Amino acid sequence: MDTRTAARFANASYDMLGSGTKEERASKINESIADTGYKVDLQHSNRDILTLRNESENKLHVSHRGTDTSGRRTKQDVTSDMLFGLGMQSNDKYFNDRRRRTARAVKTADADTFVSVSGHSLGGATSSYSMTNPKVRKRVNQVDTFNTATEVVPPTTKRPIGKNALNDLNNKTTHYRNTTDIVSVNHKKLPFGKVVESETNLGKISRRRYVPRGASNLFKTVDALNAHTLNQWL
Repeated sequence: MDTRTAARFANASYDMLGSGTKEERASKINESIADTGYKVDLQHSNRDILTLRNESENKLHVSHRGTDTSGRRTKQDVTSDMLFGLGMQSNDKYFNDRRRRTARAVKTADADTFVSVSGHSLGGATSSYSMTNPKVRKRVNQVDTFNTATEVVPPTTKRPIGKNALNDLNNKTTHYRNTTDIVSVNHKKLPFGKVVESETNLGKISRRRYVPRGASNLFKTVDALNAHTLNQWL
């Protein structure tokens, strides 16, 4: 899967927070990604996880939604962000719920199905955490994260990863980040995968006039918020 498509799917996961029924939200997503051949798998999607299938090409994609700033999931997401920053993600029920949901979705894939995973910000952190499940790691072919949240202090709890598993994850995982993004500033401390950095292209990114209230504690300027968005890769 190319980088832009992975970013589009990570971005589409935010649309599951929108208004309307689950079916209506899924229908809008299907319209926006119709050119990719993927469609929403309703059974394995919710407001936190978006599962997509391309039946004609036998592909499965799982995207983890990033931190919500709309107010619907802000409190829950910020709590998860804080726990991850303290290296305590294994104690967070939302991290573990996303890990379990990812395992269920991946389990439905046939042996020859191409399975990919993506996530932005908090979603990048939870998608990486899901790879610590050996059954998920073995079935996933590609992992792409964007401006992923990172741990800012040494973790107090970690799931051990063996040498062979670590090599496998290093080969499958790419973490994309903008050099001026403050959320992913500690990328060199990531447990696995390669990091691809790029300069923030503010000319390409849609300008905002203000920082939403839900994001104001973290992003003090519009440029800082723009640098964190997915628009750089869309």
